This record gives sequence, structure tokens and C-alpha cells, in this order.
Amino acid sequence: MPKQVIQPISLLKRNLKSKQQIFHVKSTPKILSKYKYKRKSSVDLQQQFTKSETTEIQAIEFEALPKTLQAYFKTSQMKNHIKPDRYASQEIPEFHHKEKPSSPQQQVKSTTEKVEDGTVYCICNRPYQQGEIMFKCEGFCGNWYHPNCINMQASETERQLNTNERWYCPECLQTAIEVMQDSNVVKESKRMRAN
Repeated sequence: MPKQVIQPISLLKRNLKSKQQIFHVKSTPKILSKYKYKRKSSVDLQQQFTKSETTEIQAIEFEALPKTLQAYFKTSQMKNHIKPDRYASQEIPEFHHKEKPSSPQQQVKSTTEKVEDGTVYCICNRPYQQGEIMFKCEGFCGNWYHPNCINMQASETERQLNTNERWYCPECLQTAIEVMQDSNVVKESKRMRAN
């Protein structure tokens, strides 16, 4: 009796002429009838979803929401808001000769015409323009400022551009100093009571 040569399954697949199933040599397929599951027809599925009740959504006044939800919605709207990037503002601006407006009113009109979304920054209330250097306050306000508008010295401007040091506007710096002084007064009064 000649020995039967067992070929790999990949070779058997190539040699098949019809769509026969290939099983491992030592196993035989078994149909597990007790595990059969009758699938629902598409009509049954449609009926299942049409039977469900619909829920009615009502609008709520923004002021009626708790303050935490109001703050959440305000901040979620702000994340879509684009602010000027500190590093994008370091690009070298292209200088073009422009005629200076004869009056300040014409200058204000020209800057507001360029802005599409109406967002203004700094204490000068001008919009961000490509190539301008601006610094973001990392204090309480989080506003953007032109170095010239807050009388920042050239050495300070250069230092801020070349380092990743945190920068605070004069108002936030003053507020932080007042908070620290108030907390020191409270600490000293507690020490006095303890003695």
C-alpha cells in the first residue's frame, strides 16, 4: 500500500477546480445545530425601529442653565475661535510702500475692512495682521498685545521672542501682586492668632 502524500493547504487551493471547502487533515466539519440562530428579516428590523417612541427636544434659555454649563458652552465656542499664534507672528513681514491715510478715521476704516470676523486684540483694538508681533498674556485675561502698545522695551521684546518664558500683561501682573499681598496678610493674621 503506497503512502499518501499530504500537500500543504495552499497547494490544494491552487489545484481545486470547484469551490470545495478545505479542512485540516485531522478534522472534519461539524454542524452545530443547537447553536443556529435565526436572523431577523429587514421587515422585522424596520418594525422594531418604527415602534419606538420619539423624544421631543425643547430649547432652553441660556440664562436658565446653571453657571457651570454656561461656562462650558462659552469655552466650547471659544475653542473654534482662532487666535494669532506667537510663532506665526515671528515671520518676516513683506514691506510694501503704502500711502498713509490723511486722517485717523480713514486709518480705522482701512483696518476694519480687512477683518472678516471682527476680532480685535490689544488695548489698541486693532485686528491681528500677518507679520505683526504680538504676545499672549498667560495670566488672568489671556489677551494678545502689541509690544509697542504697552510700551515694552526692545530688550524685553527680544528676550520674549527668543525664550519660552511666560509673559504677563501689566494688569494681570498687578492683580497677581495684589493677590499675593492679600494672601500674605491672611497668613500673618493666622500666625498672630496662633501665638
